[in-house]
Amino acid sequence: MRFTYRFSPLVLCTLLMACDMGHGGSTPNTETSVFGWRGTGLVLSDASNTGGLHRLTHVGNHIFAMDAYTPPGNDTVMPFRWRIWHGKVGSSHWDSLPMPNGNIPSEWTVIGDYLYIGAKYSGEVWRYDPPANQWRLIPIPNPAQGTSKSNWYDALMLGSFQGELVVGIAVMDTNTHYLWMGGVKDSIGHIIPGYGPRNNYPLDKIIEFNGYLYGIKEEDGLFRWKPGMTSWEHLPSPRGRNDSMTVDLCAAASTVAGYSGALSCPQTKANSEWEMSSAIGVHDGKLYVGYDSYSWGLYRMESDSKWTLMTPSVIYDSTKITEAPRDIRTIASINGRLYIAGVSYSTPKVWTPTNLASPAFGDWRNLPDGWCRTEYGCGTQTWGMIGIGDTLYATAWGYLAKVPISQVDSMAVLEYYKECYPKFLDTAKGTWKDSTSAALKRVGTAQTKPIKSK
Repeated sequence: MRFTYRFSPLVLCTLLMACDMGHGGSTPNTETSVFGWRGTGLVLSDASNTGGLHRLTHVGNHIFAMDAYTPPGNDTVMPFRWRIWHGKVGSSHWDSLPMPNGNIPSEWTVIGDYLYIGAKYSGEVWRYDPPANQWRLIPIPNPAQGTSKSNWYDALMLGSFQGELVVGIAVMDTNTHYLWMGGVKDSIGHIIPGYGPRNNYPLDKIIEFNGYLYGIKEEDGLFRWKPGMTSWEHLPSPRGRNDSMTVDLCAAASTVAGYSGALSCPQTKANSEWEMSSAIGVHDGKLYVGYDSYSWGLYRMESDSKWTLMTPSVIYDSTKITEAPRDIRTIASINGRLYIAGVSYSTPKVWTPTNLASPAFGDWRNLPDGWCRTEYGCGTQTWGMIGIGDTLYATAWGYLAKVPISQVDSMAVLEYYKECYPKFLDTAKGTWKDSTSAALKRVGTAQTKPIKSK
């Protein structure tokens, strides 16, 4: 029997016009709403013609969002003009935040009371102090100085490890990259091994966990490194991909500024199948990796070689149905709860398990109330979620939304509708059973108090 993955049932039902969406997907919401998602004041009137909101972070009560703006026309040299927006908790006022020297933002990370922002095309990294509204350039040495004709560098990866800034710089002209660590406690900093086997770009995302710096690359999967290692260790695929991969050792990192070894790892054998890892996060002392494609979903690390699927599927009419977004873009741990969101019906989801050790179909709940608003439409992609105090914030492509965390459990509903699936889901068994209750409008509306870990 051949199984296929289907698109989100809500998308399918909308197309068929066969669902009673109830209060969960279509109720208009305004800035004065008292229940569900409401606006923050940040709305991108040009989002439909550009890349939408992609990044979200905060420093104290200062909130920062970044959208992937692309100006009209066809600038093939520097096509991206991403923008930073700066707001504050409790205010609906937002200002654009241009980088110094006309730099265009790429990636960022927060360390302590500062926001560190990497630039496209120049490779510069700047530290921003929100209360003082002051910028400071972080001096990062360039091992490729003199080898690049146009000095075109991209700071494509920023993160932190052991209290220091970690930056991944792509040298576009030489098709190589290097990693640098420092800038906080260590003002000089040093080069650390570059990731392999593809040496042209740094890892997509990095995160500190259990003494290691973990990173993901869409093509190749999960890697980790710590001081003393001369290369990044490639870990087994969380989703069980088993095609072989060869990784050469990188030159040892220098302990001072500059670099005495090779710029990056040599090009080696690439995978025949891309891993498609798209998000990484930490929650409740565990590492999580999310994927592009319904097929794989979200995984939790139990050991170096053991992973638990957090988004198991069920089979309905020879079709595998999963609760995961099509492409997971963000994994967030907020006030002891695990959230995910992404592309294709982008409503954030919260995990409400009845058994922490054994995830089951039906554990994930959508948070739909007010997500679709008549003045802005429905957000189709969610790339960022954060919690500040008692409030959950999430990007919705063309606007930034927020909701009191105290309302999460009241909002949380299963994704599947009786009108679309004339079966009732037995969440304990992960199977479907007949339901004859005409009053049942939405599967699983009865709430089960989630288990909160200590």
